[in-house]
Amino acid sequence: TFWMCSSCYMCTLWCPRGLKLTSAMAALKRLARADGSAAARRNSAFYEAFMDDVEAHGRVQETSMMQRYFLKRKSPTVPLAFLPLGMKMLRKGKVHLPSRGQGGVLKPLFAKAREMEGL
Repeated sequence: TFWMCSSCYMCTLWCPRGLKLTSAMAALKRLARADGSAAARRNSAFYEAFMDDVEAHGRVQETSMMQRYFLKRKSPTVPLAFLPLGMKMLRKGKVHLPSRGQGGVLKPLFAKAREMEGL
C-alpha cells in the first residue's frame, strides 16, 4: 500500500506521535525499487507516472498521468481494464482534458531534489 502514498504529508502533520510517516513511505518505495522484482516495477509505474506528471504540469492532470502510467506498464491490456471506470468518471464530469496550467514550474525543484539525492 505504500505505493498509493502521494507524499502529501497529511499523515505526518496529523500523527499524534509526531512520526515521519511520509519519510517511511519514501524509504519503502526506494527499497522496493532496489529489489527490482516484477511486482515492484508494476507498482512503481503508477507512482512514477504521478510524479512525472506533477513535474511536467505543476499538478496532476488525470488524463496525462494515466497516459504516462499506461506507457510505463507496457501492456496493451492495462488501459482496457480501466475503460469502464474511465467512462463512468467521464459521464460524471470527473475527468478533464489537460490544460496548460503551470507547466514546468516545478522542474527546477525536481532537478535540485535529484541533485541532492545524487541521481
